[in-house]
Order: sequence, then C-alpha cells, then structure tokens
Amino acid sequence: MPADAQPEPAAPNWALLKFTPPAAAALALATIGSCYSLAKQHGHLPPGATTPPISLFGVRNPEYRLYAVGMSAVSALFCTMAAPLHRWLSRAAAPQLQDDVTPITLSAVVAFGGLAVHGVVPLQEDIVEIIGGRRAEINSGTQVHQMAASVFFMCALPLPQPPLL
Repeated sequence: MPADAQPEPAAPNWALLKFTPPAAAALALATIGSCYSLAKQHGHLPPGATTPPISLFGVRNPEYRLYAVGMSAVSALFCTMAAPLHRWLSRAAAPQLQDDVTPITLSAVVAFGGLAVHGVVPLQEDIVEIIGGRRAEINSGTQVHQMAASVFFMCALPLPQPPLL
C-alpha cells in the first residue's frame, strides 16, 4: 500500500444495524401508544379528543417520564446509525452526489436531536387552555418544545433530489 493511501473504512455491521430502524419505529409506536393510554386513563387529554397531537401525550406524569425516555431512546437508536451509514454512503453514492452525503447525515442527526429535546422538554400543563384561547401566556419550556419539534420535522423531511445510488 502506498504511503499516502488510506485504508478503506470497515463495513458497518449490517447484521445489527438492519434491525435498528424497525426497532426504533416499534419503540416509537409503543411509546406513543402507551403514553396515549396513560394520558387518557388519567384524564390528561382534552375532552372529546380522539387523536390529539402526540406532544399532548407527554405533558403530565405518569406519561411524561415514559415519553421522555421513549423519545430519547428512539433518537439514540437512529443516531447510532449515522456514522456507519455516512461512511457507507460516502463510498457508495454516485460521484455527482458525494457532496450531499455529509449534509444529509448531519440533517438526520440534528433532526433526532430535536426529537430528544422535544421528548424531554414537555409542553406546559395548561397548554389545552392556551390552545382553547382561555389563557395566553406560553412559557419557555413550551417554546423550546415547539422549536425542537419544528427542528425535527424540518430536518427529517426528505429533500427532493435524485437518488444517492
């Protein structure tokens, strides 16, 4: 091997990584379903709400703890894939798309960072009254939660572009 040649990066352990997205999706669904059930059972959902926004499932205890841990774990599972996928895409992407690999990877990591913050910082407990117009003061926790959710959605949505491979 020439002195200036770099060794090719090791291939990701696909045997483990291929289970990460379905595991993260299953964990997200289990977290959302369990938190919905707990919130409904404890009367923490708006009256008459059958499909409220997911953020309302993590406002109060006991569902808040499960929501915070679940969303953070989902984020961590997806982030574990970032480096191996980046290395693989850096080698496998079509030459004209090589410059897109790093921004796409960073966007995904930022998105799931937003998901973790959104899970840990809940909406304020009286958010239903604010939505209904009975109160007008939004606290800083709710602002952080909403900004983190926005970051997640903006960075996680696919950008229209040609396929990488």
